[in-house]
Amino acid sequence: MHTSTSSSVTMSYISSQTNGETGQLVHRFTVPAPVVIILIILCVMAGIIGTILLISYSIRRLIKA
Repeated sequence: MHTSTSSSVTMSYISSQTNGETGQLVHRFTVPAPVVIILIILCVMAGIIGTILLISYSIRRLIKA
């Protein structure tokens, strides 16, 4: 059994080997906390809104000049 941890996702690999034969790998993922999902969604929304505001501000500055 080999376990590797990366940020909030934990993966476990279990391989069943009998007489030197390689078995199928089983992946188990732990679900990240709802707070993490909400924070990711809010950050993406803030990035999109910020980009839209920056583009509109730039267009207004170009029209004035």
